[in-house]
Amino acid sequence: MSPKVRYWLKEIVIMAAVFGAVMLVMRTLQVERQRGGGGDLPVGQAAPAFRLTDAATGAPLALADLKGKPVILAFWGTYCPSCRDELPTLEEVYREAKGRYALIAMSSEDPAQVQRFARSRGLSFPTLIDGTGAIFDAYRVDSIPKTVIIDASGAIVHDFVGEADGDVLRDHMDKLTGG
Repeated sequence: MSPKVRYWLKEIVIMAAVFGAVMLVMRTLQVERQRGGGGDLPVGQAAPAFRLTDAATGAPLALADLKGKPVILAFWGTYCPSCRDELPTLEEVYREAKGRYALIAMSSEDPAQVQRFARSRGLSFPTLIDGTGAIFDAYRVDSIPKTVIIDASGAIVHDFVGEADGDVLRDHMDKLTGG
């Protein structure tokens, strides 16, 4: 191998290592922000009420219907790569809930498109449609995915932007359910 090739190979390996380290630090910081700390919504404030339609069933669902249970509210879109990446995690956390808490997804897209997408991915959690964007606005959703944790009384506990970590969601729900 020529010295020039060795030099460039060494440079590529160093750049890849630096890139990998930066990505690891960024993911670690993202997970830590999900565990607690400041979000966009005031902690302890009543979560904005909503009554929307489930894309899969056409049935209405209101936040008030869930009083008495903690709620994971996940804002997402079919066009969002990070949202698509987090869906298997949300499905897993939803299946583990077994009635202890609720997981509700919310999209502002066309209901038929969301329904087809959810069916193709085998998603079983409710996905509500905010056709006007009013609920996205009420929850200050400027980018997705965004997750909001709501306690059993309907108060905001935490919110964060970025792909949700399953262990973090489980930790939040364990704290809120005593489990």
